[in-house]
Amino acid sequence: MPKPLKTIPFTTQKYKQMQQKVLELEAEREVVMARLIEARGIGDLSENGAYQYAKFELGNIGRQLRRFKTLLQQGFAAPKHTAGKGTVDFGSFVVVQKTDASKPKLEFTIVSKHESDL
Repeated sequence: MPKPLKTIPFTTQKYKQMQQKVLELEAEREVVMARLIEARGIGDLSENGAYQYAKFELGNIGRQLRRFKTLLQQGFAAPKHTAGKGTVDFGSFVVVQKTDASKPKLEFTIVSKHESDL
């Protein structure tokens, strides 16, 4: 099976954050799994709220892990943009100032759709 192409650009900071989140979720999964095993030992699983909640938590953690791992497999940390003034590209930090100086200026970092925060 061929390796997936690394086609999704991320800022270095975001890529590292996702790697850290995977480590945190894997550690959390171990804790929840221990709670699930403990709750399973209590008895009747159909009326065991602790068991049902632990299963629910494991499902959420699993979904998040799959999402982040897929993004990390298909993504890459793009090099920081160093083009000259007036050029906007991925990773650029852009400041928009209206001609009226009393209006607040807007600041943006240009990122991919997977990293954007609407």
